[in-house]
Amino acid sequence: MNASVDVERAPKTITEVLEKRWVMEILAQEKVVEGRKASTLRYQDLKVNDVLHFVTEDMKIQAWCKVTKINKYMPLEIVDSSTGENETVLHAIETCLRAETLPRILPGVGTIEEGVKIYCSPPMSWNNDEVDRCGMLGIQIELTDTKFKL
Repeated sequence: MNASVDVERAPKTITEVLEKRWVMEILAQEKVVEGRKASTLRYQDLKVNDVLHFVTEDMKIQAWCKVTKINKYMPLEIVDSSTGENETVLHAIETCLRAETLPRILPGVGTIEEGVKIYCSPPMSWNNDEVDRCGMLGIQIELTDTKFKL
């Protein structure tokens, strides 16, 4: 008789290149939530205690963060009583930004609309419909290490 053993995998590390602005906010421990599309393959099996390694484009500033919690956000829909059809009230990106709050996910951004534009404009260029299909992750992080190159 074979007994199955549930073996926990070792924490994995995912490296992300971010604009310097966001890496600096992580270092200042102002940005404590990272937003990512749930459909992104490398995030689909992300677990608490995994590590997100953030680097600037020039690789001069790096931050390692432990994942402390992962929340998944889907679009908020209501049923139109006259048609019986689902109607999207809030897209997944907006649902995530409202729940996690702008100061924690996008410090310095003044409005939800500005936050949505950040995710839907280059370099990210997300599409609300695409994100709505799979959802958005609000990944809560804790800074654990840093590295600077002169």
